[in-house]
Amino acid sequence: MKFFKPTNKLKELLLLQHIEMNPDTTQKEIAKIIDGAPSMVNVYINKLEDANYLKREYKSAKIVYYRITEEGKRMKDQLQNDYDKELLELYQLCRKNL
Repeated sequence: MKFFKPTNKLKELLLLQHIEMNPDTTQKEIAKIIDGAPSMVNVYINKLEDANYLKREYKSAKIVYYRITEEGKRMKDQLQNDYDKELLELYQLCRKNL
């Protein structure tokens, strides 16, 4: 897409939504969802974990499950609300201009 590049907030929203539905996901799968590199996913996960929005559970050295905390669920809901508001504003602007 040329005009609608994902922002950091959108990537955080997509990441939290995906992890909530797929706690056994991999960083490679998340990278596809947020349209980023797996190494960048680790940066997002670290940031969200530091903010207490998600936690990692290590099943083994190579297998990690991600769990969204209650704070993470509230953050995800807030991000979703903000996204919906902006989308509605964009729709109204387009409708007005058409």
